[in-house]
Formats: sequence, C-alpha cells, structure tokens
Amino acid sequence: MISNKKIFWVIFFGLIVSVSLSLFNISKFDKNIILKDGSLGHKMIKSDILYHYKIAEDIKNDLENKNYFETGGFFERNYLPSKIFLIFSLISGEELFDDKENKTIVSTNNKKINLLIFQSLFYFLCLYFFCTELSKKTNNQIGLYVCIFLSFEPTILQWHSSFWTESIFLSLQILFLSILIIDRKNSISFLLLGLILGFMFLQRSAAIFYVVPVLLYMVIFFKNHTFKIVYFLFGYLLICSVVGYNNFQRSGVIYFSPGDQKFAFAEYMLPTIISKNEKISLIEAYKKITNKEKEIIDSNNLNLDIEKDYVLYSQKLRNYSFLYFIQNPIITFNHVIKKSLHFGVLDPVWGYYTHVYDRDGKDYINSKDHSFWIKYRIIYSLLIYIVVAVGLLDSLRKIEIKTNFLLILSLLYFFFILSWMGKTRYFTPCLIYLSIYFSIGLNKILAFKNKKKIN
Repeated sequence: MISNKKIFWVIFFGLIVSVSLSLFNISKFDKNIILKDGSLGHKMIKSDILYHYKIAEDIKNDLENKNYFETGGFFERNYLPSKIFLIFSLISGEELFDDKENKTIVSTNNKKINLLIFQSLFYFLCLYFFCTELSKKTNNQIGLYVCIFLSFEPTILQWHSSFWTESIFLSLQILFLSILIIDRKNSISFLLLGLILGFMFLQRSAAIFYVVPVLLYMVIFFKNHTFKIVYFLFGYLLICSVVGYNNFQRSGVIYFSPGDQKFAFAEYMLPTIISKNEKISLIEAYKKITNKEKEIIDSNNLNLDIEKDYVLYSQKLRNYSFLYFIQNPIITFNHVIKKSLHFGVLDPVWGYYTHVYDRDGKDYINSKDHSFWIKYRIIYSLLIYIVVAVGLLDSLRKIEIKTNFLLILSLLYFFFILSWMGKTRYFTPCLIYLSIYFSIGLNKILAFKNKKKIN
C-alpha cells in the first residue's frame, strides 16, 4: 500500500509537469508563420501531423454525403491519428483550419490544449496501472523506479506536449504490457489484449507485425490456454478488418499497411545503397530510382490518381527495393548497422527543436543546436545503457523467465522494425522495456552503494 501511495504521487507530479509543458508549447508555438519559401505554416502542426489534420478535415467534409467507410483519401500513413484529430474537432467545436479549401491556415483558438491534456491523462493512468501490476512481480522499489523513469525521462516526456503519434502509442503500449504481465487472465483479458494491439497498429503501423512475437510468447507460456489465444487473435483481426474494409469501400481493394510503409525503403535506404554499390552520387541514385518508378508506372499502365493503381505501384516499388537489398547484402548490412547505432542515441530535445525550426526535423538536424547537443546526448545515452546492462544481468534472478522473454522479444522487435531508418524519434517505444532493466540496474547499484557505506 505504501508503494502504491508513492507511485500515485510520482504519477501526480509527472502529470503536473507534462501538462505544464503542454501549456508552454501551446502558448509559444500554436501559431501560423510565413516559412522561408513564402508559404504559410504552423509551428506545431507540420509534416505528418499536418497530413493527419488534412485527412481529418477531408473525412469531416465527406461525412456530409458519404458513410464513414467511404471517407478519407488514399491510405498513406497511420490510420488512427487523423480520426483522433477529427473526434477532438467535433467534441471541442474547434475548426481544424481557418481556410477549409486550401487547408494551409491552421486554426489557433487554443482549444488544442484539451487534446494534449487528454494525452497526458491517458498516459499517466496507464502508467499507474502498469507500475502497480509490475510491483507485484518485482520488489516495490523497482516498480517505483520504473514509475519515476517513465514519468520524467525527457525523451518520453516530450511527446505528451506535442501532436506527434508517440504519446498515445506509448500509452497503448504500456496498457498492453500491463494486462499481458498479469498472471490470471480470462478470455475477456485476451480479447482486450487483441483489441489494444489492434489500436497500437492503427496508431503506429510499425506495430503491425508485433502480433508475431506476442503469439510466440503466448504459445510458449500459455500453452494450456489455446482457446483464450483465439480470443486474442479475434480482437486483433477485428480491429485490422476495420482498416481493410475502409480501404475496400473507398478504393475497391483490400489492404492493411499504409503507403509510407511501402515507400520508406525507397525513400530512406535505397538511394544510399545504390550510391555506394554503383559508386555514383546520391543525386544520380535518386535519378535511377525515379526512372525505375516511371518504368513501373508505364509497364503496368498505372494511373496514380486511382488508389487501386497507387497501391499496386507502392507494392512493386517496395519489392524492387527488397530485391536490390538482397542482391547487395554486405553494403546493405553495413548501412543498417550504421543507422542502428545512430538510432539508439536518445534525443530528449527533439520535440522542442522541431517546434522551433520551420521544416520539422530537416532544419533541426542541419542546425548548430543539433551539433551542440550531440555530445551530451551520447553521454546521456551511455549512462542509461550502462545502468540497463547492469539491470539486464541482474534481471535473471529478479524477474520471471517469461517476463524476461517478453521484454527482450518486444525490445528486439521495436528496435529492428525501424532501426534501419536511423531516426531517433522511432526509438522511443524501446524505452518502455528498457525502463524495467534500468530500474533493476539502478536498484542494484544503489543497494551496492549502501552496502559499501555500512561496511
């Protein structure tokens, strides 16, 4: 009970800090500006966020004449964020854009703070549930350290005061893990796990294959509950079917993964591999990819204004990328290793500076601010990983084998699914699992330190 009280107060102060950061960001960055190229832009609503804002506006307009499953444009990015913005707009009464036709002037009447507060509340409620359940499987002190880490670690905390997809995804991730580590689960629990995993996929498409390691975990450690596992699969497939049906009603073709997932290899990885393999410049590599794209379009007689053709085009481009990687394994492997090393360098200031700079991450990465923070980020990351390494070794006797198996499998999945991109932002889900090893390591180090003092 004492531990739960401590966890409550940590959660409470974490929520206060998170809401305060949200208030600061809204007051400072909820405004439209003139960008360097002379166009209009918003300090917070940009890049992927702006895309989801526009889709939300399209759906809102389409609902006047269509049913929900016929609404929206091409399924290019994560499914759920635009729907969250739509619901927020309908509930709050805030228009998403002041100019609904061009969709360039984002509404700035400050009701956006309600969505950020909701994100924080949802996250910290899920975190309280997780830490209280975790305390039952470890000692109370470790549960408390996990709570402190996940409440105040700045790489995580920054997302609750922004409109990126991370905050709600992390909340769903924590909620999913909370239910999964409970020993006694009935059929409803397994169904709920499937539904939550489905929403994780809707929020971030990178979670689409997470069902595989989770199923492996369930088959090994819940082999006497086969029927309950069917409930889990049913819940997951039920949510996925909403995406498939929505796409079918709108385009006439059933598909589940968004376009950016298929284009990512050609955009972020293929140019470098071609450049190194064929010893040509990146500009020439991009030209070669452009020619290949034209070849795909012409040879298949595709019209990219038709969603069905657009889907086929994205699939063929993805297949071309995969084939090129397979044919050049050494260069591809070296590239992935290099990007993966960068991927793991924590960036607690990314959220702030992408509000400061006009072109999101692109301007920030090329800035003096980015160069200034690199050495501090590396030192901070190494300190975290040293404690994690101590915790990982000590976890072999501190937590159950099945819990360790689940954590490591989940960590590996979320690391390898996106590490090849090298974008530090996408590393954040890994911190949920690392937080447990960090807390075990911190507990071990502090216990050793106290023992030395006594001696």
